[in-house]
Amino acid sequence: MSELFQAEDGAARRSILARHAAELDRRIARLQAARRVVEHPMRCPEEDFLRCPNLWASIQELIPDERR
Repeated sequence: MSELFQAEDGAARRSILARHAAELDRRIARLQAARRVVEHPMRCPEEDFLRCPNLWASIQELIPDERR
């Protein structure tokens, strides 16, 4: 927050807020992907959910592109 008070003007403060909002969007997307991984086994039709390709596809979403 100190960054906001040190910014030169309203435009600079809006730019800072836009960056923070974008970071929140990235975090929310990652958390939603993690939630899908947790929720999937509870409704998965596979007898052993660890054999479910959909679960593994969801897990892949959590791995950053540069680590795949």
